[in-house]
Amino acid sequence: MRKYELILLGMVLSFPIFGQWIDYEDNKAGFRISLPGKPVIREDSLDAAIGISYIKSLTVSEGEGIYAKVYLANFTLYSESVNLDSEDSTDYFICQTIIDQINTQLDHSVILYNENTIINGFNAKIAAIRYGLDSSTLRMAFIHNRNKLMTLQYYASKETGMSNEAEKFFYSFEFNN
Repeated sequence: MRKYELILLGMVLSFPIFGQWIDYEDNKAGFRISLPGKPVIREDSLDAAIGISYIKSLTVSEGEGIYAKVYLANFTLYSESVNLDSEDSTDYFICQTIIDQINTQLDHSVILYNENTIINGFNAKIAAIRYGLDSSTLRMAFIHNRNKLMTLQYYASKETGMSNEAEKFFYSFEFNN
């Protein structure tokens, strides 16, 4: 009987505990982030006029219905010819285009704020959009380093709202090379 109890305990301990944050690190892409669960990962590439871009998306959903929260980390590695830290406003154009596209895709949306900041020592832009008849909120952060852009998005209903978990998600991100 004791043997089966030990096996059961080992199985239970091998699964993440509900609510436990997971540190995700991608050494090839050069970033790390904490997420509130195991992410669904999608990878793609895009060949555009500025060269081939590598894209990796990590998504975690929590809760259901009006209490649902979605965490999305979207990493893009642009070609070496792109420098988002340059003075030519490339970073502004890319980030603003993403904000505007998302804003037009959401029903009954309004941009609450859209401002420059620093997150963990890197230039960033942070924005929030209220949308839908229920006044759900999308908070976004755009963090860039040379030809790398991480877009973080946190979707929450009015009932859930912004939380310490959203802050933890945003400020856990780091470029590591």
